[in-house]
Amino acid sequence: MKRNYLIGAGLFLAMTALSCNTGQPCTITAQPSTVNVPFGSIGTTNLTLDRACGYTGVVTLSVDGENNVGVNLPSFTFSPKTTTGNTSTLTVGHGGAFSGGTDTRTVRATTSDNQTVTTNITLVRGAYQAP
Repeated sequence: MKRNYLIGAGLFLAMTALSCNTGQPCTITAQPSTVNVPFGSIGTTNLTLDRACGYTGVVTLSVDGENNVGVNLPSFTFSPKTTTGNTSTLTVGHGGAFSGGTDTRTVRATTSDNQTVTTNITLVRGAYQAP
């Protein structure tokens, strides 16, 4: 459902319409947006949903590659994965790649009626260090 708000400006009565889609959480942010994951360890980022548009329903969180399975792939765990609140923590496991590396992943917040907002995080996975 869209709500339109009208704002008058100046003596000429110019009108501007602002739309707010109440069916989606307006923004999602990750803090920090760069997640450092040392070899053999984990890193975390805090996700915040800004529900300024009035959406109060359940949001399901996902990230590119979270369902991929493999020895050298990073793992992703949300706490919580579905929420009616405004926050969640994303934990990233290293995945065991000896060379480490940096890549960007898209985090999604999706409502029950499939409205989606996104933010990007950068993963920095540390390389194996010989003892």
